[in-house]
Amino acid sequence: MRIDISVLVTDADDHVLLVHPGTGTRWRLPTATHTDTRPLGEIPAQALAAETGLHRPVTTILGIDHTPADTNTGGEERVVLVCDGGRLTSTEREAAAVPDSATTVTKVRWIPFGFVGDYVTDTEETRIHTAYHAQTHGTLPLRLGAGASS
Repeated sequence: MRIDISVLVTDADDHVLLVHPGTGTRWRLPTATHTDTRPLGEIPAQALAAETGLHRPVTTILGIDHTPADTNTGGEERVVLVCDGGRLTSTEREAAAVPDSATTVTKVRWIPFGFVGDYVTDTEETRIHTAYHAQTHGTLPLRLGAGASS
């Protein structure tokens, strides 16, 4: 099973930060795939920094999406955790840019929330809407690497 970790970052004007992988026409959230070489709790912040240059703590999961294996197409089972990268001020959002060291993306762009569907796949749009709702209306957070609660 593949585990991908995506990060939702928004701004005060309800824009969503998306990245472009350089191929195809569709954009996506900053994302990394879990491997056994990195602790799960470190991946979201590392993915965000690697693809957007933003260095922020990312410790809360806003949504979980599961796709079962597809025996007809050979698609593998996949879980996507969408984490909260926070709401940035207009000044903070200006720091988002593709780092020189980036290998997985070629562009970053702030998209108004209502137009996200014009840029991403239907599945990614559903993930973004679910996570955005949790970010703006509150959710019972699942903490990454936060240790035992008291």
